[in-house]
Order: sequence, then C-alpha cells, then structure tokens
Amino acid sequence: MVNRKSAMKINLCESLREIMLKKPFEKITIKNICDEAGVIRATFYNHFEDKYDCLNAIVAMDIVDELPDEKIDIDTMFKALAENKLFYRIAYRVEGQNNFKDMMVDNIALIIKHIFKNKRNAYLKEEFSDLFLARYYATLIELYVHEWIFSNESFSFDKLRLLLGSSFYDFVK
Repeated sequence: MVNRKSAMKINLCESLREIMLKKPFEKITIKNICDEAGVIRATFYNHFEDKYDCLNAIVAMDIVDELPDEKIDIDTMFKALAENKLFYRIAYRVEGQNNFKDMMVDNIALIIKHIFKNKRNAYLKEEFSDLFLARYYATLIELYVHEWIFSNESFSFDKLRLLLGSSFYDFVK
C-alpha cells in the first residue's frame, strides 16, 4: 500500500515525466512541475531538493525502489526502461553537474550491489569491494543502455550477457 507521502512523491515524479515529453528539461521549472501535479512549491520541496533530484527519483522508482528485493535484477530494469524508452531518450539529454548518465550509473550500481549482497562469491573479495565492482559493471551496463536507448533495435538480454561475458559471473554464485 502506498502511503500519502509516497503517493505525492510519485505524483510529482510523474508530472516531471509528462512535462519532459513536451518540453526540454532545462526549460522546466519547479512551478511547471507543481502546476502539473496540482500542488504548491512547498510540497515539491518537502520531497526533492531540485528538479534533478526529482529526475533521479524517477529512475530509482522505475528500476529499483518499487520492486520487492527478489525482483531487483538487470532483466527487470530493462523491462522498466523499455516501457519508457522515449522518456529515457529525452532524459539522456540532461547534462551538466547533475547529468543523467551519472544518475543511471548510480541506480544501476544499486542493482549490482543488491545482486552481490545475495550472491557474491569470495572470488577476489579482498582485491575488489562490492562498491567498486558495482560501479564498474554499472558503468559498462549504462553504456549498453545508452546505446540501446538511442537505437531502434529491441533489447537483447543475450547481447548484454555476451557483453558482460563470464567475468561478471565470476563474482556471483
């Protein structure tokens, strides 16, 4: 059950998502988001620091937050991205200090860390921390996501698995 605070956060995120489909991110104001959501600015700031924080929350909501622990995986992430491919194509244009690429890497790293938490082998555990490996593989996966988002091809889990090769699977059971 979604509580009232969570419902408002989702409402604000969905408002930003809708506006981004119509207007460039850099031209979107907090007022635009609030008007779309039907709330006052103070409500927005109760949930987010700025529109970049709201954008990051959309990514987290799509690929990590709304899933039960046993459903957090790379395949589920790609299904969520596929459902909103046009939005992600637009979001990837967000650059600067809070660029979208970094948001994606951070959120994908959360998925990888979750996988390691449940399935990490002892292999090279002293040499490479879970955080290092999560960011390493998240960067690789983000590159694939970026290429896929801007292509007209459908996603292939087989291609991603081939790209990751056996090295990723050396670290998990």
